[in-house]
Amino acid sequence: MNYIDIHGHYAWGIDDGIPNIEQAKMALLKASYEHINMIVATAHVNQKTSFEDLRKIVQRIEELKILAQNYHIQVLYGSELMLDHTIEQRMKAHLYLPIENTDYVLCEYNVKHVDHNYFDHFDEYLISLLSRGYKPIVAHIERYYQNHNLDIGFIKYLIEMGCVIQVNSSSLLTNSIYRTNAMRLLDHQLVHVIASDTHRAHKSRYPNLDECYCFLTQCGFDHNYLNILFYDNPKRIIENQNTLQPKCKKRSLIQRCLKK
Repeated sequence: MNYIDIHGHYAWGIDDGIPNIEQAKMALLKASYEHINMIVATAHVNQKTSFEDLRKIVQRIEELKILAQNYHIQVLYGSELMLDHTIEQRMKAHLYLPIENTDYVLCEYNVKHVDHNYFDHFDEYLISLLSRGYKPIVAHIERYYQNHNLDIGFIKYLIEMGCVIQVNSSSLLTNSIYRTNAMRLLDHQLVHVIASDTHRAHKSRYPNLDECYCFLTQCGFDHNYLNILFYDNPKRIIENQNTLQPKCKKRSLIQRCLKK
């Protein structure tokens, strides 16, 4: 099976992702081993991002596109848009990159500074995107709940608004609260896409989609369900089509207790 990775910081030297071209080559080689044949390069953009910064991001992604051809990987433009009180201003200035030739925008909240007021305005930020005709992809939502307080009802509300929910493969492969959250979301059928959020060639947040797919099959998730999360919905996103709402068979208690 081949994979489409819609969230990855493969474009080197422009954010906290891949630091240099040599590491980018290693990450692309790892991605090819993982049967990833298409990548959306999603550099961080936030309130500090200037027009000059955005120009450099576009230029570096273009360089990544050329480099990735050596690994038989297609690269698309994208960005990871930070959601905060400056979102309206940045949307008007077009300081972001939707996924190439689509209405989809990958967006995130600052997971390093999650506070109790986080959800007070989160839907307002997303409405700013929706009101402009964009389809928000909420990145790694499992990482926003760090104290066993996953709010299933709120995530259902975001989906009803029109948001696409993405979780990180690395969260599922790490024995942490993030895995617990992600597995609960999978069991509640509240995930549309699994992506790598690659930042490095090895260790934490690296290209590991095939590894994650195999792990989830061992945990009892059926192939039809996983194919939608790892391929069908990513393909629909890059083709600017509506995503499917995945459905899965209920796992047994033993399967739900499985750990890697």
